[in-house]
Amino acid sequence: MSPLDPLGLGAPRGLPSEVHFFALSQVLEVLRGVCPARVLEEARLARQIPRSRTRSQSLGTSARSQALAEAVARFPKDYRLRLRARLELHFPQAVVRAQLDGLLLGRGEAVGLRWAGTANPRQDALEALSFCLHDFARRNGLRPRLLLVAPHRALPYSLAPVGSPAYRRTGEALRRAVEALRQGARVAGRACRGCPLRHGCPARAI
Repeated sequence: MSPLDPLGLGAPRGLPSEVHFFALSQVLEVLRGVCPARVLEEARLARQIPRSRTRSQSLGTSARSQALAEAVARFPKDYRLRLRARLELHFPQAVVRAQLDGLLLGRGEAVGLRWAGTANPRQDALEALSFCLHDFARRNGLRPRLLLVAPHRALPYSLAPVGSPAYRRTGEALRRAVEALRQGARVAGRACRGCPLRHGCPARAI
């Protein structure tokens, strides 16, 4: 394990106060054309609403929990499991946090578990999550693997090799979106109607 990441999750402590923190889902919204200022405002409003957990989530009896348990059971007992594992990807003055449903660490591997349910996950989300998993594994001297978990099955997702054109494209796209979030610019687009910032927005297109 890297001395900067001794628990296998997260980043060095003592980051400067001016560092911005974004969720990977926010970065993906910007990549899909949503106004960065709107993404930030909706996140601020969401933080004011307390979140509750359903009974199935708290007891671990949901289809998601059962499928993850089945996937984990296929690994040797010496793999360590971290549920809802959070990975951190670092950019200048910004940290992007991505969350896996589970992370198995053992035998030189970092195996990410991503709930796929019965629907096909979006390709851009999987590419971005793969990039974060690659970065985490590289920092800790591990081999990365990503499994898409659904009821009664777990399918491997093919990771773009480090340095490949697909890998570089993903990294550059993430960098651009992070910079847009850092600036918090208001950008007019097709989703302006209903935006919490629409009143008085200089870029509104309603």
